[in-house]
Amino acid sequence: MNSQAETVAIVKVIDRLSERFSDVPRPWVEDLVWAECDRFAGCPVRNYIPILVERATRVRLKELAQPVLVI
Repeated sequence: MNSQAETVAIVKVIDRLSERFSDVPRPWVEDLVWAECDRFAGCPVRNYIPILVERATRVRLKELAQPVLVI
């Protein structure tokens, strides 16, 4: 996957996650997605990066959506 195709795929990830987690502001979703991308910056095999980024970001967004229990 070349860098342009990867960027397009990451933008699609942002679109999907922004739609699914519509209660989270899009800039937050973008920041989380790009932060996950940074984790894979030195990886030579790039084909699965968008999938891994989407899964990891989805987990983080679900954690954000969890209600905080205050005792």
